[in-house]
Amino acid sequence: MRHRTPSLWAVLYLATAVVLFACGIVAPQPPTSQPTPVITPQPTITSAPPPTRTPGPPITLAILPPDLDASFAEDAQARLGDLAQSAGMLFQAQPVLKTAELPPDLAYLIVLTSVSSADVTAIRSHAPDVRIITLAADVLSPQPNVTLLQVPDDAEVQQAFLAGYTAALITDDYRVATMTSSSNEQAAARVDAFRNGAEYYCGLCRPERPPFEDYPLSLPYDPASGSASSTLSGTGVQTVFVPATLSDAQTLTDLVNSGLTLLGTIPPPAELRQSWAASFQPSPVTAIEAAWSSITGTSPPGSVTMPITVRDVNPDLLSPGRLRLVVRTQIDLGLGLIDATSSQ
Repeated sequence: MRHRTPSLWAVLYLATAVVLFACGIVAPQPPTSQPTPVITPQPTITSAPPPTRTPGPPITLAILPPDLDASFAEDAQARLGDLAQSAGMLFQAQPVLKTAELPPDLAYLIVLTSVSSADVTAIRSHAPDVRIITLAADVLSPQPNVTLLQVPDDAEVQQAFLAGYTAALITDDYRVATMTSSSNEQAAARVDAFRNGAEYYCGLCRPERPPFEDYPLSLPYDPASGSASSTLSGTGVQTVFVPATLSDAQTLTDLVNSGLTLLGTIPPPAELRQSWAASFQPSPVTAIEAAWSSITGTSPPGSVTMPITVRDVNPDLLSPGRLRLVVRTQIDLGLGLIDATSSQ
């Protein structure tokens, strides 16, 4: 039997098939495990709380309007500052009330002028707990934590009495007078009080030399009918009390040019101070000083009456010794120990 040798093509085919098979078969590999990602927690961001303001010492703020007499404003600032410091408070003074700029630690607001109820409401919107001390006015109704500074009901009578006493005290032979511009009941009471004040000091007030007038005098005066000095002509008067209703610049200047010494109820014009002995006016600062312990207490008073005090003193006309007598009389009058409607 004849043995057949495979052909070359068959061998090549077989070899190629083996190679292709070997290349296409890959041993299975175990699956590769992927690492589990680690999640790092992020910190929670919170906003810091706003800083807390540390309260400072309580503050007393005084409003001293620019139209106040300069010497009065200076005296008021010093005395009110002493009150605040004695109570452990800081003190500030301003000429104008600016409600939007009130200090945060404001405890007491002293306003030496009149304010309205609307003003108080605006103040409360910025300083709800502040205690207010201010001049009484028709536009301001009584309110909690508001102390009103009241003018005495008989202020004009007290002023006239003190003017009469002072005039007789500083004038030779008691040659004094008050001017009046009307004959109504109020003017008559003022004239009587002036006479009573003078007689409280000098009794019968009889001069030792002519003219022998019945001092103290009351001189009706109408600015439209002539000069003030002509009204006094021949009377021998040396010192005159001029009520507020007659204290216009022309009248005052005319009296000073006649060589008279004046007493009044308003601050004197600067050019007349050398002839102005003193003024008699309600004192808000004295009232605050007297009532300070009540004002700063748990139940502040709704109102305080201002005493009539002597101001604008010219020491060349009213000496310190005589001023002490006037002040003592003023205190007794305010306490009701003297009846201004009587000369006794």
